[in-house]
Amino acid sequence: MEVTLTGGVTESVDLLVGADGVHSSVRQLAFGAPSRFTRQLGYRMAAFILDASPRELHTSAAFVTLTCPNRQVTVYPIRGGRLATFFLHKTRRPVQGALKEAACDELHRRYSDLGWVVPDLLAQCRTAHGIYFDAVEQVQMPTWSTGRVVLVGDACQCVSPLAGQGASMALAAGYVLAEELDANGDVSRALTRYEERLKPTIERQQQAGRRMAKWFVPEDEPHRIVRDLVTRMSTWPGVAGLLRRRMAAESMLGRV
Repeated sequence: MEVTLTGGVTESVDLLVGADGVHSSVRQLAFGAPSRFTRQLGYRMAAFILDASPRELHTSAAFVTLTCPNRQVTVYPIRGGRLATFFLHKTRRPVQGALKEAACDELHRRYSDLGWVVPDLLAQCRTAHGIYFDAVEQVQMPTWSTGRVVLVGDACQCVSPLAGQGASMALAAGYVLAEELDANGDVSRALTRYEERLKPTIERQQQAGRRMAKWFVPEDEPHRIVRDLVTRMSTWPGVAGLLRRRMAAESMLGRV
């Protein structure tokens, strides 16, 4: 097939691999409108990085979360003495663009009534170097390839930040695709085998992400109390071992 690159250069290739994320341009060109394949989970997230922690944050080495019904704020340290922030709230309103001003306005509307370090975080939103602001969604497609175009990672397999393991799944997808292309002289057969091996695992991870959503952002105080209790119990010696064995079993079931 022939592909035209952004600079106008045309290349002749055996296979075009689209690994350009949840808002994949390759997917839109080859498969159609994004709305056909995206599943909104009913949440919106924002994230940005600060050069230093607010004074009110007394510990600089902890992953700290503030949760109230339908909203959550998380902060955690990263390299260079910087602080990463993550905001997550429940909403059905569509995202009105990803510009910094729109994102900061949305965060102020949703979180300005909260205390702790939240006012300081909001005050620094507009001066942060960059901000990620998007709906929480999954990408579900009946097939990941068409002709000599194939997708990997979030472009076709997005499990959402609520499920985690997105980077791991993308690396696994690249590995499996390369392995099948190496093992099969027929590109079409290799793409079929790639989907057969990986899709069941992706579907399980997406189901887990939908189940986890309500635990990430509880809808009311009773659900929040239960969530926090379960989280604390996970550190108990006997319970922690049980959870590790359960997670290991699920990992074995999900191997590709």
